[in-house]
Amino acid sequence: MSYCAKRVDRVVIRYSLVLLTLLNGVVWATPEEERRITDSLEKIGRENVSVEISETQLRVWCENRIMRYPVASTWLTVTHLARLVPSEWTVILTVLKRNRPIVRITARATEVVAWADGDLSSKRLGEHADVQLAFDDWPPADKNRRSEFRSDVIIGPNRIISEFGLPKDWIRANVDLSGEWRASPWTGGIVSARILIPLWQHNGPVELRNREVRPGSVYAGWVTAPTPTSMLTITTGFFERGFSELDAFGFIFDYRMFTPDGRWTVGGMIARVGRLSYTVIKGADGQLQGVWGYTQSLFNMPFELHLGKRFEVVDFLMLARWGRFYRGDHGWRVDMVRRFGEVQLIIFGLMSDGRVRGYGSLNDTRLLGGIGVSMPVWPRAHRRPARLRVVPMPALSWAYRYRTSFAGVSLSTGNSIGSMLAGYLPTELENNLDRVRQWIHRDSRLTGPRNPDR
Repeated sequence: MSYCAKRVDRVVIRYSLVLLTLLNGVVWATPEEERRITDSLEKIGRENVSVEISETQLRVWCENRIMRYPVASTWLTVTHLARLVPSEWTVILTVLKRNRPIVRITARATEVVAWADGDLSSKRLGEHADVQLAFDDWPPADKNRRSEFRSDVIIGPNRIISEFGLPKDWIRANVDLSGEWRASPWTGGIVSARILIPLWQHNGPVELRNREVRPGSVYAGWVTAPTPTSMLTITTGFFERGFSELDAFGFIFDYRMFTPDGRWTVGGMIARVGRLSYTVIKGADGQLQGVWGYTQSLFNMPFELHLGKRFEVVDFLMLARWGRFYRGDHGWRVDMVRRFGEVQLIIFGLMSDGRVRGYGSLNDTRLLGGIGVSMPVWPRAHRRPARLRVVPMPALSWAYRYRTSFAGVSLSTGNSIGSMLAGYLPTELENNLDRVRQWIHRDSRLTGPRNPDR
């Protein structure tokens, strides 16, 4: 055979393979195939599903409200999709929360399956997969299967309130049972109402109100993205903070800008709040009675400026803040946050000028510090979302402040940017691949069936 004939054969084979690949994508890109993938995702509990197939690329938008650990649910979804399409395809998953985009993962199907089966290292998949924040990556409007209104009743222990170093008692503590109703009735929105029931006490309650069934936080919030890599939350309502002196009502605005990989963040918080608290007092007859105390105006305006760095090698975040704390004092706070999968450890230190509203100058509380721990609560997967679903609290948290006082207290809500992005930042998704693969090997049902045509 002549040289020219061999060259013609090579050209024909090359373009035939390209044509077959394109035809394969055309065959897959049908409404029936998109519906099949959508149904398979909803079968494993994903919500707000959108599917788009083009040539050799599968694009999916969906939300998880079943699995407790967002890192695991994200990679398990990617693995599920990779096993449904031909090996040479690219899978693009955009993870939603409250039906708005958060983070996007782009990976080759063959590499994802090889990693899940143990034939490719987590390091190699982390290097090849592209993980980026994508607050503006909305699904096509005509393909978004929006879930109907659904809500949760979340039951579990509330924060542990304790005091150490007391005369005679040394320690006084109490734990409440929390019942919270939570829903997301609109895109990016959240509505929450909580009730607290006394569960356990040691050496008497920290406050008299800890003996009574009482209201917890009641608020509504909304999250939006002014730019593709920035996020703004707006929250209004009544915020129960554990102590009656720290309860508040009003408006809180939280804004953060991120680099696309989520490693750097800068932003701030500003609020307009007043005093609103539920207390229990002893009446003239010795009986306990509940009383609401409040201010008629939103007289207080705390603010903070934030700068944070998340390190690549481990799940370690350092966050520095400066501003005006909730009780009027000014100062700095530095948080060092280390995550071990679902377990979170916080070590913090702060410097306050001690000028707390209503207490004058408290020079003995200028330097403060403490630790915080958050532990996951069984089970790792919940029931499927419904109009009204009862689920356990996902984690139990406890914090300790050295030389406790009302100085250096920050405002926080369940609508913060930190809680919105927890488990979805690119570094968290890349650093926990080994841990997620153990979940896959432990229970293959989490990723659904394989594609028989692979």
